[in-house]
Amino acid sequence: MANDIEALRGFADALARSPVVATNAAAKALNAGAEEAERLGRDSILSEFNLERAYVERNLFVKDEAKRTDLLSRIRANNRSVLAPRFGAEVATEPATSARNRLRGDPSRNIPLGRKAAGSKPWSMKRDGRAVPWRNAFFLRLRTSGAWAMAVRQGSGENWGRNGDLRVISGISVGQAWRANRDDIAPQALKVANRVFAQELERNL
Repeated sequence: MANDIEALRGFADALARSPVVATNAAAKALNAGAEEAERLGRDSILSEFNLERAYVERNLFVKDEAKRTDLLSRIRANNRSVLAPRFGAEVATEPATSARNRLRGDPSRNIPLGRKAAGSKPWSMKRDGRAVPWRNAFFLRLRTSGAWAMAVRQGSGENWGRNGDLRVISGISVGQAWRANRDDIAPQALKVANRVFAQELERNL
């Protein structure tokens, strides 16, 4: 009888603790699921696109962690389009023979002495894509961010080459890549969250 009473008391204590235990377990489970989704999202983007891991990590991360009073984990993904140099676009060069000032090269754009810019080297946004050169492209530093960009001139006739006719080449954003893979990632993230939730309840009830 004494053992039965102790068991009942233990059960009663567990029931009294269960709302707090359950919400704490839910918070930990949601955070674990978000971390798994973040990891899988980064790996998926890196396997598909020619981006550096450090760049993807800066632009895809868990912004808010769930807590007992706010059971919501948020993943932040940057929606800004990625400039071509981030995908591996680099300036191509060729011997400079026409103008004397071009013989000096341009160290800021990695153009050595005696050579001039000649579009871009072959590059591709996707890892399995066909890398192609852009002969009509050139590289410039953006005034607002200071980042290097690849651009092409548009238009024709007397308007050709004016500032309004320049197009900066960019590709998919990290946010777009994340949303394209999010539904495929969700089941694995939920599986992790469910496992952590069950473990936390078993440990604390």
